[in-house]
Amino acid sequence: MNKFLIAFTLLSLTSLNAFSDAEPENYSVMGPIELDNNGNILKLDYGKAVYHCEAKGEGARLPTPREYAELSEQMGAQGLSETKIVEYGSYRPVYGYDSEGNKDLFYFSHIGYRPPEGDSGRHVLWTSSGHQLDPGFAYLFYSGIGSIRPSSADFYEAFRCVDMH
Repeated sequence: MNKFLIAFTLLSLTSLNAFSDAEPENYSVMGPIELDNNGNILKLDYGKAVYHCEAKGEGARLPTPREYAELSEQMGAQGLSETKIVEYGSYRPVYGYDSEGNKDLFYFSHIGYRPPEGDSGRHVLWTSSGHQLDPGFAYLFYSGIGSIRPSSADFYEAFRCVDMH
């Protein structure tokens, strides 16, 4: 299991204090859902969510669609494939970008996904990726069902930031 998934699972998604100094220098930790100054879940449009995470510095960013797909696999989803799989229409293309801005096309099925308990399993969350074929859209992770789908970048949704260590 890669360090990102271990970190995400251990957080269960609330605390960054679970990691020891023995971790490698460049691993990513997905933080908790971002909150506003009153302790309420912060919902921003895609561009503002990107800016919010980047403003934290040290490489902080939104999680990529692939990171959410890998997490979903660990939570029971059929998962991702680099090649198109036609199996009852359950695999859908994700025309996203990786954390370096490179095109990242993969196919993903959320069938079998088991959502986490608490707020982590109740929200729609921005990913770091716009849609390759439609610049007005960006990808969202639907944490209740494990699905990754494009949506208008103008919608206000919750998000987490990935902290690079």
